[in-house]
Amino acid sequence: MWADAGLQFAPRDIDLCMSKARHLRRLGNLEAALDAFELADLAGAEMAKIELALTLVRVGDLERAVATLRKDLLGRPDHVCELNGEPEFESLRGRPDFDAIVRTARGALAKQG
Repeated sequence: MWADAGLQFAPRDIDLCMSKARHLRRLGNLEAALDAFELADLAGAEMAKIELALTLVRVGDLERAVATLRKDLLGRPDHVCELNGEPEFESLRGRPDFDAIVRTARGALAKQG
């Protein structure tokens, strides 16, 4: 929806969107947080997909969380480091689809040197 509208976002707007999304998640308003992280992602926020995936895990949508991480790690394999310290991703560890994208991202990082 937002991308189709051709909206432009200033860096300050992106930061505000991410801050609002994190605040909504802390308050437990997970559906609103999901919307805000999706908007931040469309605006180009660097860590929006990781944050979106964390929120998806909290609402129990593990399939969509893995799909979101796959999209993120294909473009930014360096984000694999963000997964290590997040205990919320524990529910994804051991899943073949999650483990495969983590291995792929680590392999891409190793090739980058």
